[in-house]
Amino acid sequence: MDYQKLLKEELLNNIISFWNSMVDYKYGGFYGAYDLKNKIIEDAPKGLVYISRILYSYSELYLEFEEQIYLENATHAYKFLTEKMYDNKNKGFYWSCEYDGKVLDNTKHLYGQTFALYGLSAYYKASKSKEAIEHAKEIVKIIGENLVDFPKNYCEEYSINFKPQKNNLLKGYNIIPEITTNTLLHLAEGLGLYYEVTKDDIAKKYVKLLFQTIFETGYDQKNKNLYQFLNYKLESVIDVYSYGHNLEVSWLFHEIMEQCEINNELWFNYCINLFDKSFDLAYQNGYIINETVNSKTDYSAIWWIQAESLAALVNINQIKPNEKYEDAIKSITKFILNNLTSPGLDWHWGINQDRSIQTRHGISEMWKANYHNVRAILRILRRKI
Repeated sequence: MDYQKLLKEELLNNIISFWNSMVDYKYGGFYGAYDLKNKIIEDAPKGLVYISRILYSYSELYLEFEEQIYLENATHAYKFLTEKMYDNKNKGFYWSCEYDGKVLDNTKHLYGQTFALYGLSAYYKASKSKEAIEHAKEIVKIIGENLVDFPKNYCEEYSINFKPQKNNLLKGYNIIPEITTNTLLHLAEGLGLYYEVTKDDIAKKYVKLLFQTIFETGYDQKNKNLYQFLNYKLESVIDVYSYGHNLEVSWLFHEIMEQCEINNELWFNYCINLFDKSFDLAYQNGYIINETVNSKTDYSAIWWIQAESLAALVNINQIKPNEKYEDAIKSITKFILNNLTSPGLDWHWGINQDRSIQTRHGISEMWKANYHNVRAILRILRRKI
């Protein structure tokens, strides 16, 4: 099975083809949603995370394939981000806009800011736009103000003028968290790419702080698991084993260490241990299961988790080659192509344990853009086994 060829065909013929059709030439950016009835929801809101992820992906696609349409689409996302979602008065980016660019939710969340940083850094890498990197530099300053005496005075969610407020946008499991590992890991992600393109030492300093925090206090060394929700004492507040996040961090943090020229054997090995335990627990029936919360396991197959597992498997197989990793890549690729794909579309959100398609989410929406699968497939094409 030539999984690289199959995934490249899936990327070019279905995923990218779909997103090329989602460009909103009337109001800017990309249409905010596409439902399971094969219909674009033209009046759906457009989120900061959504637009930033599209910006990142099209910038990376242009860098890989040098097709002008990819740079044009990246620029289309960039213009919407900076012209409609940027707050000229208070700085930072709004959480969401209406379909026509009017501000919908003016919350400033670090999760959203860091994805803007990620997208802007990728766009700068692709286009050399000085304006883009100036926007990115401003976000790094916002992030830095939160990390000066972390975790003291740290906040993830703010009002329009950066007044701290409860972390409602990332609530889950009936909890409003004070600190989420999800935000911390993506802060490192955005800062890592920013450092790669600027060599700004302050970004490297922040990455080291985040890694130290995550591995020394946000990581269950006994069970080799990342905590998900923390309080301000950096204590875990819920028992969650999120296999997708663990696998994502296992390869992503290795890449960030490469980007930031960080040589830390302990952190490197933590990532390997994180992969080993999560893969052993979650690789079942040819795919990666979702999560275990308070000892109750969800066996569904979520799209982004399958994508992150592919990237993680490619990474681990370079470090310690093993036939079982290659077999797993082939099995998960087969599962994706047989269950999550449709001609001309991006992937379905998820598959239930009985292999039925989940219907709670559309093909695209506020939290689902061409990010996890595009990023994973590009890494498979670049890091050949």
